[in-house]
Amino acid sequence: VRLIREGKDCNGLANTCICLVGDSGTGKSFVLHELCRASSLPFTSSAATDYSVTGFVGLNCEDALRGLWEVAGNDRMLAGICHVDEWDKLRTINDCSSYHISSTGVVHSFLRLVEGCEVVLNAKRSALSMAPPVSMSTVGMCWAFSGTFTGLREEMEKLDRGRSRIGFGTASARPGGGRAMLQDAMVSWGMPREWVNRLSLVEFMPRPDLDMLTRIAAEVITAHNRLLEEDGRSFTLTGEALGALAAYALESRADSRAAKMIAGKCSEIALCSPKPHMVFDVVDIRGI
Repeated sequence: VRLIREGKDCNGLANTCICLVGDSGTGKSFVLHELCRASSLPFTSSAATDYSVTGFVGLNCEDALRGLWEVAGNDRMLAGICHVDEWDKLRTINDCSSYHISSTGVVHSFLRLVEGCEVVLNAKRSALSMAPPVSMSTVGMCWAFSGTFTGLREEMEKLDRGRSRIGFGTASARPGGGRAMLQDAMVSWGMPREWVNRLSLVEFMPRPDLDMLTRIAAEVITAHNRLLEEDGRSFTLTGEALGALAAYALESRADSRAAKMIAGKCSEIALCSPKPHMVFDVVDIRGI
């Protein structure tokens, strides 16, 4: 992505496509935000369930690029990270139901974008309402898909138990055996083989520790304050209060969801307060 953005030769470099697997609250979106911040690249995020093949109900798959285009400051190179969450909701089964057909269509529409193509963004549902269509390329973009993928680990274990562990039948004895088993497990779980084969990396996200939850909470508070600026309000947490928030999120096993919920409650209180700025201490956080 850096080579594309700097206008350097990138012949032979395929588009990067990664998949983050983890329960809700494990910090999948946060990790991608941090990656973009470290690399100074634009970032956009959306949910896979918002898209449809036709766009009559929901969004066109190209709308994900429109969001990145707007975040990137109308840069036609589109060098950045496009995150699509809840990708596991597109899981399909071998039937002819309308849901199966629609989910498969959305996956294949995104697959065309992942492989690199020219895309025309029309003025529909964009800031370009009076402007002509914009043509841009998706070559060099980084695509990040994420979801809980409940049952994927069990599917991997089932495939591992079903394979011989002696001689050439052992997964570790075959070149790329571990990767091949993961790909087979994802296909068996319900994802299309064409999409699975395009993945450069599949990362299983562990539960966040106290330090990561503290950083997530601080990031969420900053985001809330940006919204409160329009109403002339703001809020902060003392160091002890921020630590107590992260500790509660860790103990409750709700992880980042708890941190986001408490930060949201603080934002609501600050918005309704007559004071332009509020400071929350440990007692306030425990009360919330």
